[in-house]
Amino acid sequence: MRVCSVIIAGGIGERLWPLSRENLPKQMLCLCEKETLIEAAIKRIEPLSGKEGILIFTSRSLKPHLERALPYINPENIIGEPCRRNTGPAIGLAAYWIEKNFGEAVMVILPSDHFIKETEKFRKVMNRGVNAARENDALVTVGITPDRPETGYGYIERGEKVEEGVWKVARFIEKPSLEKAREFVSSSAFLWNSGMLIGKTSTVLKNIKLYLPSVFQGLEEVLQEKKSLQEVYPTFPDISFDYGVLEKSKDVLMVEGEFFWDDVGNWSAMERILQKDKKGNAKRGLSLTLDSCDLIIWGQEGKLVATLGVKDLIIVDTPDALLVMDKGRAQEVKKIVARLREEKEKFEKYL
Repeated sequence: MRVCSVIIAGGIGERLWPLSRENLPKQMLCLCEKETLIEAAIKRIEPLSGKEGILIFTSRSLKPHLERALPYINPENIIGEPCRRNTGPAIGLAAYWIEKNFGEAVMVILPSDHFIKETEKFRKVMNRGVNAARENDALVTVGITPDRPETGYGYIERGEKVEEGVWKVARFIEKPSLEKAREFVSSSAFLWNSGMLIGKTSTVLKNIKLYLPSVFQGLEEVLQEKKSLQEVYPTFPDISFDYGVLEKSKDVLMVEGEFFWDDVGNWSAMERILQKDKKGNAKRGLSLTLDSCDLIIWGQEGKLVATLGVKDLIIVDTPDALLVMDKGRAQEVKKIVARLREEKEKFEKYL
């Protein structure tokens, strides 16, 4: 049974504004390496599925951009969804697409915008997950051992051990309070939910039929050519696969991701990825930080960012927009993007 990789690449990355924009979202940016995040994701998984087995799901507006950016991927393997409906419908459509083109296969579902070090360790974990999915009629998720009390992630509680490196999932926990997150860090039973998922196409579709029946029925109508995808897709619920299926399924296993992982969800991630100076400043680009500490600075080429007597700030300088904010409010950048949308006539060029 072959392996196919499904890379989810439809997000906008609003919390990384002003660098991440609607037509150039974070997965298409060189945030951590010389290659873009989606290029790195493809390179990591290619040995498992081959280029011909890589399927990229994105928005219809981003499809032509990705086709130009990824000329080595067959354009037919880059699917532009008729509208945004989150990962539940997308993963269902991917399972049907794979079965139609390859027959039953093991799907490895990956976000396009995560930063992962230690590629060989990553592939070892993925292979373990693929084997677990092949041998069991179960969905297999990837948990990451937490190294800090993170309230922005969901958690997985480790259940009974199935085999070396594979456990049953006892339960999923939504984004916890800080107090709960501190408890989870001190316990080996709780891991971060990475958003990576592995499962046979038949297993994925069986679970979608059980827990997202309207999506299953709609995709069946498309398969039987009773309706077009353009007709059906907008009727699907806007729901994540995690919330709509994974958290309800009775047969979920977990493999532990024994590698450095970060979802680069907001500007605070740069503090974990970029090197810091002696005063705790994480910097990219040319900067001069006098009597300043614990800053995150993202500058642009050919321009100096200078600070004097400040601390705990995030400063992001782009050619047409400058963001300055308290580090503790990194999760709230979406509020700025929402305001830009409210006043779109005035601020459309900054979206």
